[in-house]
Amino acid sequence: MSLHTHRELLDLLNVAVAQLHHAQHDANQAVGSLSDNFAQMAGFSHQLKQQLDSETEQNDSLQDISHQISDRAQNSVIALQFYDRLGQRIEHVADSITELAKLLDKVPPVEIDEEKWSALNAAVYSKYSMKEERLIHEQIANGASIQEALSAMKALVEQDAEDDDDDIELF
Repeated sequence: MSLHTHRELLDLLNVAVAQLHHAQHDANQAVGSLSDNFAQMAGFSHQLKQQLDSETEQNDSLQDISHQISDRAQNSVIALQFYDRLGQRIEHVADSITELAKLLDKVPPVEIDEEKWSALNAAVYSKYSMKEERLIHEQIANGASIQEALSAMKALVEQDAEDDDDDIELF
């Protein structure tokens, strides 16, 4: 066993916080886009319904379809609102981990079995399926702050977007 500062543990906690912020940022963008699309669909459906209302009764079938589109869009927007609560929970977890890291930074170092620590670190790293996750982990392990790691990740994402505009990463 060797005596360590809490730097490694703090780094691992900071990786967790950075991963939470990254996930929340990605989800915000996707949900925002979906919400806007559903709202636009509802607006188009309303316009279609107004147009059909002014036409003859032959358009009953189209009016029914317009109503169904509007209902589905509204239901989808409501279903997406759960994300606001999820985002708040993610932020609360990130804040709690940050506070824990601050507390740990003030206590004396402890003895940590080097082999167990390396195994834990490797196990955490092996769970990452995306290169952005691995980059954040590597950046913080090499001394970057959470913000610096997120900036590096953002630069990577922007570069990847330029390199392959139409590629969609499926998991």
